Amino acid sequence: MDAIGSPPEESDGDALVANEVSGLARPGREEVSKSNDLQDWQEGSCHVPEAISGRWAYLRPYRDSDFPYFYAWRTDLREYGLWKSKVAPTEEEYAAELATLRSRSVVLTVIDRVSSKPIGLAQAYDFSMEDGWTSCLGYIEPAFRVRGHGAEAGLLFADYLFSSFPIRKVYADVLEFNGSVLRTLQGIGFVVEGRRSEHGFFQGKYWDLFHLALTRTRWNDVRNRRFRNLVTLPFGFEQDGVDDTSWQPRS
Repeated sequence: MDAIGSPPEESDGDALVANEVSGLARPGREEVSKSNDLQDWQEGSCHVPEAISGRWAYLRPYRDSDFPYFYAWRTDLREYGLWKSKVAPTEEEYAAELATLRSRSVVLTVIDRVSSKPIGLAQAYDFSMEDGWTSCLGYIEPAFRVRGHGAEAGLLFADYLFSSFPIRKVYADVLEFNGSVLRTLQGIGFVVEGRRSEHGFFQGKYWDLFHLALTRTRWNDVRNRRFRNLVTLPFGFEQDGVDDTSWQPRS
């Protein structure tokens, strides 16, 4: 299931989540309850979003009806380089794999707002509440990678994680061929903390793997400086003092 970073060719984009999700007032970034953990999320008591909405896409929790899409992404051998496992599982094997992953991680489906169809996923896994970090990954269908959907989903997901869990850092791994993804992550505050030489094989060669980290302090700083007025809202909610029409992707 684990994709290595986000897919290639994804364009940059800026988006934020509003201060309320599914009718629940979100805590301030320094006010996240220490009782919020992965079990709370799984049980639905930890700010589970009904829909975190952007201009082009929105994120919602995984549903059983999403399985055909997830399975198609996982078994598309044209993009096997994006997955840690290079073997295509059967439907039964993947159903068991996905069930295990969902029991250990936060999995949201990325939905295209125009078609209302799933176009990707966002996952946070390997939570360490004691040490205050988690890892994340994303996948977006090839047709949507140059439209800003993936970058927007990544920004919404990062803001949701820092707003809803007592974590200090979010990690991401990106293979060297994903240069656009690497630049996008660095643009929102991720920094390279490590590099593994010739770690992954894709399209006939071995590529280095970059290990990046985004801290809560750095995210708050970047968010306040660069994305304060670049906001997209969940369906059915309004946010005073924000000009939604000011949103523009970076060139």
